[in-house]
Amino acid sequence: MGKPPQYRVYLLRCWQEHSQRRHAQASWRFSLEEPQAGQRWGFTDLSGLTAFLAKSLAGECVEPDRNLEEP
Repeated sequence: MGKPPQYRVYLLRCWQEHSQRRHAQASWRFSLEEPQAGQRWGFTDLSGLTAFLAKSLAGECVEPDRNLEEP
């Protein structure tokens, strides 16, 4: 009998933060939560989020960009 399939459940939140500088472009921010483990990670850009997911799904220990406060 084969191994049962592995899966992960994440809750992804995306929001924009607007700079106080005039004519500055808003930046997207992301938070990823793993409800089963009760863990949450914050990311300052999409590339950080995707790198985290790639390493996490490959079984590597990873650290996020930084902790972010959600809106």
